[in-house]
Amino acid sequence: MSWSIPASLVTAVSLAVAMPSAPVSDAAIVRGAQTLLGRLSSLRRQRLHRRIAEAIEKAHARSLDEHAHELAYHLTQAGAGEQAAQYLHRAGVAAAARLATPEALATELLETMHYKDQVSAILPGIMKAMKPSVVQGRAEVDREYDALMPAMIEAFKARLSELSAAAAIVYARNFSGEDLQALIAFYKTPAGQRLLQKLPAVTQELLTAGGKFGQSVAEDMKKKMIEELKKKGVNL
Repeated sequence: MSWSIPASLVTAVSLAVAMPSAPVSDAAIVRGAQTLLGRLSSLRRQRLHRRIAEAIEKAHARSLDEHAHELAYHLTQAGAGEQAAQYLHRAGVAAAARLATPEALATELLETMHYKDQVSAILPGIMKAMKPSVVQGRAEVDREYDALMPAMIEAFKARLSELSAAAAIVYARNFSGEDLQALIAFYKTPAGQRLLQKLPAVTQELLTAGGKFGQSVAEDMKKKMIEELKKKGVNL
């Protein structure tokens, strides 16, 4: 004779796991369900735990990390070791995140963002942008600047850990732990990874555009300032 797990039993046990603050009447049902659970055969208990896990996944689809420990337990009892291990991992990560300090989260964020690599990628552009103000049209200085630039970039890269540590302090001071966790999660998404891949090139283009704009504005402002000063009788 076939035997199926009563839906009321699944609902009751699911309620105990998914809703610890359930009313007393529900808790009484759960106690009865727990008694019945002890009387089930091993195979039937496995099926029940599987159905409980599925019920929790459905009820808390948007907050599975908060119920990862319970899901790991039921899936273990259901014989689903691989799925249970995945939820145990999620439970551990979630617990670590709750305990992590803002500084630790900020450091993790910078690592996720490949911050040092991002800075390293834009260093040549920064050095090139600095070149005109240093060289000032002198051919001999131009040659020496180009020759020294690789060594200067490598020397700066050797100190990137200092910059990264300082950046972590800034992030920790300006973002909450919850914000930092959300940013870490975003940068781990496909869209976040694409942003990180494109960021060096985008930053370089912005530096070039900003340099041209700044030069243009500076020339216009200088010209207008001279005109206004002359109107006031200032000899230049």
